[in-house]
Amino acid sequence: MVNILEKVRVELPYGKGKLTFNVPKKNLLYVGEPRSVEGAPDVAKEILWALRNPIKSERISEIAERGKKVVLICDDYTRATPTYQIVLAVLHELNQAGIKDADIKLLVACGIHRKMTEEELTKKYGKEVLSKVEVVQHDASDQNQLEYLGVTKRGTPVWVDKAVVKSDIKIGIGLVESHPYAGFGGGPKIVAIGAAGKKTIYYNHLHLAQSPEAWYGKTDSNPCWLDLLEVARIAGLDMVI
Repeated sequence: MVNILEKVRVELPYGKGKLTFNVPKKNLLYVGEPRSVEGAPDVAKEILWALRNPIKSERISEIAERGKKVVLICDDYTRATPTYQIVLAVLHELNQAGIKDADIKLLVACGIHRKMTEEELTKKYGKEVLSKVEVVQHDASDQNQLEYLGVTKRGTPVWVDKAVVKSDIKIGIGLVESHPYAGFGGGPKIVAIGAAGKKTIYYNHLHLAQSPEAWYGKTDSNPCWLDLLEVARIAGLDMVI
């Protein structure tokens, strides 16, 4: 930051660039930055280790069977996940278990975000992945793309993408981050919001989000989070990476 008379110049990362503006000194209370954490020196090695040492879950090799249909439910352009590296490792594990690329589908979990452009798809998932498996972009507004699976205990109508419903093995791939009312993003949210219909998303993120228990980093007694878990179980989500 640079002092300009009685104002402070502030720069914030925004998209691929930055936003720059001046704030009066008396109005600037605090400037916080995230802790710097060194990344893994060998990302591919870490991903493979995680896949073969899952937490409270079976390995891919233990749930995959030859001839089974698989859907990889992946987060979209709004998340910074190194998805292409993870997907390549997952495809390797699935192939090793006898599942062919033709039986694997990648579903872009857009939620109610816009669909990704071809350039964004290539950057996010990589040319190799796009050439190997079929890629479908979820559309929460398209009833023809959705299937109704019932209602949760909290009253949420469960509409989920047919690509998920019709697959035998359902694997989510996404980022874990704090969320203002779900507690955390990622986990069950990858399918319960990312691959759900508008009616499901709006009931959870509008109605249940009004609870005082729905807050950042909170999962215990958070109706929004617990509802997401139930939707994911109803949808049959097997694991999340």
